[in-house]
Amino acid sequence: MSGANWFTTIWMTGAVLYLLPTFIAFYRHANSLWSIAVLNLLFGWTLIMWFGASVWAITDKTDSR
Repeated sequence: MSGANWFTTIWMTGAVLYLLPTFIAFYRHANSLWSIAVLNLLFGWTLIMWFGASVWAITDKTDSR
């Protein structure tokens, strides 16, 4: 694999991991989806907020669909 492919693979993996709380909230139809997404996008880099958003996404009440 060339250097550009490795870079793209690592970058995409990092982006998915960074946005994981948002994906979890979306998949679970969390009531606070947009709040979790904004918190994750703006403050997820602090790692403490990333864990906070993850816990919130996992424990938030869901829509009954």
